[in-house]
Amino acid sequence: MHRFFIITFLCLFSAVSCTKPRSDDGEGVTPPTQSGEFTTDCGTVVGGVSRNPVNASNGTRVTVTGAAAHNAVTINRNGTQQIVKLRALSDSVSSSISSEATNIISDFTGDATLFTDDCSTTLGNGTGAIVGDLIRDNGVSLTERLLKRGAANVQANGTCSDTQVSSCYSALLDQNIQPPAQNVVSNFIWRPETTSDGWLAVLLDPAGATIFVNGDRLVDVGPSEGRGTTGRTNKPGCAFGSNVQVQVFNSSGAIIPFPNGESTYVIPDGCQSASF
Repeated sequence: MHRFFIITFLCLFSAVSCTKPRSDDGEGVTPPTQSGEFTTDCGTVVGGVSRNPVNASNGTRVTVTGAAAHNAVTINRNGTQQIVKLRALSDSVSSSISSEATNIISDFTGDATLFTDDCSTTLGNGTGAIVGDLIRDNGVSLTERLLKRGAANVQANGTCSDTQVSSCYSALLDQNIQPPAQNVVSNFIWRPETTSDGWLAVLLDPAGATIFVNGDRLVDVGPSEGRGTTGRTNKPGCAFGSNVQVQVFNSSGAIIPFPNGESTYVIPDGCQSASF
C-alpha cells in the first residue's frame, strides 16, 4: 500500500514539474521570471533609459479596455480612465493597417503591466495621452505584436524617449515586411464586378491569404482560375472609390509584400480592372 502511494506521488510530481508554461498567443514568449522580470525583443523605457529585461515592479498594473486609435489604447489605471499612446508608433498609417491594428488591440484587452514615465503627448486626432508600453503577464508586448504583424509604422523622432527603442522597433518591422523572396503576392487580379453577382473579386497567390481592401476584410472562398486565394465582398469595386489600398496577410498575420516590396498595393480606380 505504501509503495502504491509513493508511486502515485512521484507520477503526480513529475506531471507538474515537467509541464512547461506556454503562451496562449502562440508567439514563443514565456511568463516573467520568478523575480518578476519581463524580457521582450526590444524591452521598454523606464526613467528615460531602455531596459530589457525590465522588472514588473517598475510598472503599474492596469486593465486595457479598448483601442483609442491604431497606436493608442484606453486603460483603467487605479480606477481612472487614461489613454496610452504606444511608444514610438507613428500616427501615419494606411486605412488597412489602422483597421488591422485596431483588431489586434481589441484582442489585447484585459490585465497588463504599464511601463511609463507619464510623458504627455497628443494623438493625431488631437486627443491628449501619455506615452508608454504594455506587457501582458505572459510576456507579450502589445507594441511588438503590432510591429511583428505589420500593423504599425515606427516614429523615430518622438519626444518621450522614443529613440531608446525606435531602432529596435524598425528592425522588427523590417523583419516582418521582408520575408523570403518567394513569399510575395503574384498572379493578382482586381475584378470590380463578377458576372455571377456583380460584386468585387480579388484573386491572387499564394493560397490561404487574407485580403484587406481599404481596411475591409474580404472573405476567402478558396482557389479559382488557377490562383490560390479568392477574396469576395458584398459590394462592387466602384464602392471603394479611387486610390484603393490592398494589403495581404498570411495565416500568421504577417504581411505578404507585393513584387515591388511594398506592403500596400494601390488601385487607382476601383471601377477598373487591374492585374499583374
